[in-house]
Amino acid sequence: MKIDTIKHLKNHRLKVGFSNGTSKDIDLGNFIKSSSHPLIKKYADVELFKKVYLDETGTPCWGKNEFDISPQSIINGDFDIN
Repeated sequence: MKIDTIKHLKNHRLKVGFSNGTSKDIDLGNFIKSSSHPLIKKYADVELFKKVYLDETGTPCWGKNEFDISPQSIINGDFDIN
């Protein structure tokens, strides 16, 4: 299964679509807020966070080589909304 679509919803929430036709909503807010890395912390700014895109491998990315999230962690449910 591969991520093939990504859309900003609100705040730090995203809708992720998979190659098998399923989708899920995830929230990266706690992850970003708890990070001590400056290139991740800057995406606490929702206007910057909204600029998410998928690279050629289906990895959600921000900026130019600044911040990405492993597709496997999304598939595993690490950022699922409870």
